[in-house]
Amino acid sequence: MKEQRDHALDLTKLIMAFLVICIHTDPLESYSDTGNFILTRVIARVAVPFFFMTAGYYFFVKSRSMSQFVKYMKKLGVTYVLWSVIYLPVNMYVWMNEGFTKEWLLHYIKQVIFIGTYYHLWFLPALMCAITIVYFLQQRMQLRWIAAISILLYTIGLLADSYYGLAVQAPVLNDIVNGYLAVFEYSRNGLFFGLPFVALGALIAKELPQWKLSDALCEFGLLFSFGWMVFEAALLQILGWPHYDSMYLMLVPVVSLGFISLLRLDIRDKSFYRYASDISMVLYLIHPAVILAVRALSLQLPILKVSSLLYFFVIFILSFALSHLWVRRKRYAAKTSLG
Repeated sequence: MKEQRDHALDLTKLIMAFLVICIHTDPLESYSDTGNFILTRVIARVAVPFFFMTAGYYFFVKSRSMSQFVKYMKKLGVTYVLWSVIYLPVNMYVWMNEGFTKEWLLHYIKQVIFIGTYYHLWFLPALMCAITIVYFLQQRMQLRWIAAISILLYTIGLLADSYYGLAVQAPVLNDIVNGYLAVFEYSRNGLFFGLPFVALGALIAKELPQWKLSDALCEFGLLFSFGWMVFEAALLQILGWPHYDSMYLMLVPVVSLGFISLLRLDIRDKSFYRYASDISMVLYLIHPAVILAVRALSLQLPILKVSSLLYFFVIFILSFALSHLWVRRKRYAAKTSLG
């Protein structure tokens, strides 16, 4: 069974992959601390929640059988294992420098399950966790209740992320949050971060036609909530509260209203849109390897580090080129096959 694609979502996924690369390269760092903060710590923070919401929307837009669920989990699992193997040499390098110990092995096992085997790969186990929870819960309760519970979990997760400074002011919360972080390191995971946006994506897929939301209301709500997110992010930095800055309270309405607005765009079908969807995830997965390569190259070519914008564009162009080859690998293999 193939779901109908939404071209606005597919095209936006490519933009979001671009923003993720911005987060990891700080393109405006050489020019403006404020501009770089707004780009990488505010605007670009919508990218990963958007990926979660899109996955939830596409998976739950139609009823799924257990066999389809298992097939989807298998696909995510194989992708996770494949890219974990690709990034294994980096972990091996750390092991060779720090020494192989029982503690290192236990930490790596914890990474595999909860954190991700490399700093960006957390998304895949988090997505698997979130899809699984929503899939089984929606057989027992309404999606709106699942979404409500997940938003409550997101609010709790904020205390271990951008609202950490608020949590540590209360002795009991301080012990709970720090105890949690000592084990799991982040609340940016499938339960506290992935679940809300997957659940909201599923809810939008099933119930959006019943909601009486005008285009004007969605657009105004999007601008209004985004303005408040900028204010929220700036205020939290001034207060010095964030332990991490992946999660903001206003991310929920910003991503939700933006997602709904995209669904209402009427875009004619073009082959590029599906290509944009395919290449966006490869860009997400491959760009940290390119960052490592460019960092090593910059030791021989210091000009790459002279400008943060140049550094960013070199990484983006190389990442895009490699991602294109990955997406088109079967076509190119067929063209070059002697058979």
